[in-house]
Amino acid sequence: MSTDLPTPRPADQPITEDQLDAIDWSRVRNVGDVVHVPASGDLPAGRIEVIDPAEYARLEKRVQAREAGPAMVALSVTGRAVGLTCRGIGTLLDWTATGAGAVAALGWRYVRAHDLADRLGGAADEGSYKKVVALRKKRWRFLAWAAPAGALAVNAAGWAALVWGAGMTAADSMWITPGALTGGLLAACAVYGRYRRQHRVRAGQVIAPQHLTAIEAAAEDDGEPFPIAEAHTPEQAADCLHRALVAEHIPVADVTMARREDWGWALTVRVSEGTPAAITAAAGALETRLDLPTGGVKVQPMQARRACAVVRLVSGDPFASAPDLPHRAPGSLSITDKARVGTSIAGDPLEITLAGVIGLVVAASGGGKTGLLQALAEVTTACRDTITIDLDPHGDGLEDLAPAVRLTGRSQEQIEAVLLWLLMYSKGRARLRKQLGMGRKWKVSPDRPAIVVFIDEFPKLSDLGKRLAFDLALVGRKEGVWALFASQGGTSRYLGEAFAQMLALKIVGPCKVGDTRAVFGDGSTQEGWAPHTLSPATDTDPRDAGHIYAQGIPGVPDEPVEYKVHEIPSKTLAKLAAERADSQLDPDEDSLAAMHKVDLPDYVQPTFDAEGELKKEAPVKLLTWDALLRLCRQDDGDDEGPARATGHVRTDAAAVMREQGTDRMLTADLAEALQSWSDQIYGDLTEDVLRDRLREAGAGAPVPLGREYGNRRGYKLGALTE
Repeated sequence: MSTDLPTPRPADQPITEDQLDAIDWSRVRNVGDVVHVPASGDLPAGRIEVIDPAEYARLEKRVQAREAGPAMVALSVTGRAVGLTCRGIGTLLDWTATGAGAVAALGWRYVRAHDLADRLGGAADEGSYKKVVALRKKRWRFLAWAAPAGALAVNAAGWAALVWGAGMTAADSMWITPGALTGGLLAACAVYGRYRRQHRVRAGQVIAPQHLTAIEAAAEDDGEPFPIAEAHTPEQAADCLHRALVAEHIPVADVTMARREDWGWALTVRVSEGTPAAITAAAGALETRLDLPTGGVKVQPMQARRACAVVRLVSGDPFASAPDLPHRAPGSLSITDKARVGTSIAGDPLEITLAGVIGLVVAASGGGKTGLLQALAEVTTACRDTITIDLDPHGDGLEDLAPAVRLTGRSQEQIEAVLLWLLMYSKGRARLRKQLGMGRKWKVSPDRPAIVVFIDEFPKLSDLGKRLAFDLALVGRKEGVWALFASQGGTSRYLGEAFAQMLALKIVGPCKVGDTRAVFGDGSTQEGWAPHTLSPATDTDPRDAGHIYAQGIPGVPDEPVEYKVHEIPSKTLAKLAAERADSQLDPDEDSLAAMHKVDLPDYVQPTFDAEGELKKEAPVKLLTWDALLRLCRQDDGDDEGPARATGHVRTDAAAVMREQGTDRMLTADLAEALQSWSDQIYGDLTEDVLRDRLREAGAGAPVPLGREYGNRRGYKLGALTE
């Protein structure tokens, strides 16, 4: 705006009517616009500024002030300078006060742990309140030493700079340093206050939202979670998961390394406090927010980074592209070799060896327990230095793989005899190992093979069988005699107290949550161990059968990774069993000889009274290897009818009489009772065969049983127990 008065003009230069009419008034919009005045007659052209009356009066006063002289001009300039100075000081004070107030407010939020309380939803429950109080104390302790230490360090640095750098004396520098420090703090507060004023930073925020990273901005602007199906890039997937985690009040620090898979997304989440157990606990809610199926959020804490976990968002089948089972020829492996039996959810091979392993398999009915045992036995039967034994008191054990198995036990009597034999075999090897100079464990070879025994339905063993199996688990590992126990449950109701915890290898398929905690530990569910989230198969849907979690696999970290075991078709198993049937091994002669030189456990020995008379027979007898094969119907040359050892026929006959509460029975009735007692062992037993077997066992020939039996012949209990 011009400082000269543009209107009215002096009398000698009036604006004529023609000039006013010639002005283009359509261009005049606001007060302050400058318009062109065209020439008219003798009057030259010019420019005129449109002003309102109040502005005209002010300009008139300014002109009058100029005409008042130098004193008035000086006064005017001085007044303007004072006004500008006061305005600058006021602005600086406002910035300083704003910055100092914000720092104080943020500091109070820090020491009072308001940030944690906000993430926990207000710390309304007792557990959250305790976390907030603990963090408050921790931060106060930190400030108690950090604040004075920081002030001292800054003062010392300033003093050193003034004395050594500026050449001042120590005394002079002592009063300058605190002032300089105070001035620096005030300047920092002013700069920070100006920043907050310019960007309108809200209370409780440190910096403006536009200066946050993309992920932080998502949390600051209260962004709502969205379905993971809407994420098409790694950045979008990370943002999606971050929003869901924040919505569940999980203290997430960052979400990184998002990777697209055929079945969904895999991302790495780092928490700022606590452990990734918080993510596991919120898995169900995250599935809802991300619109995933049940079990679609799988959390795998990382051992190498305690604060991190791999979170897999599964919307498809992770195992759809798993490779088929490789063909293994007879004798192509050693028991110490690792062999692939499955695939992890990340696509890595599940390679396992049973060398030196005493293990446990738990899976509910339909969980794929038999398939897992078959997959492991498929490996052991392909080994050139291993004998495979199959025990199952309730089912059909390894089923189609049976021809490749050296010894099979189904009845309680067979299983007890096999377990006692294995226990004594292990004890004998313990002494032999020292004599052979093998060191601390048995060295397996084709000449001195290992034995792997699969014990399915372990809870259904007799009390004696369980005791023998427990002792075998204690002594067999170092002696090349390794057992794998299988059960439909993992709690003490199924296995007894602490049995699962004493075993190194633990494999769990679909089960109940109590089984997960019993096998993997009380806090395992919070750490990501989730076999209880797997679904067993039905008649028409395989669902998660064969999916497992495992601990104690040699050479594999104990991380909660989901695996799927290779399913081997029945025809393939039958073909493999036929190929391997002729390559089976027998125990080495040195071990067989050594086992008869160690003492039997007290609980399997007969008891006698004070006079030396037999009070109770041995519940099970130690058999030779050949007798054990006959007992378990594995001796190809045995075609003499029932393969029950003769000594056991006599013992079993006595047991049948005791159960029926009689001391004598006709031969025909005794044969029928033995068939009912164990059809698998005595199903084809006839009266003549029983008579021959009992005579061979030392029970003698049948004798007359008295008038009540019509003087017909049979056996008395005394003759069977003498």
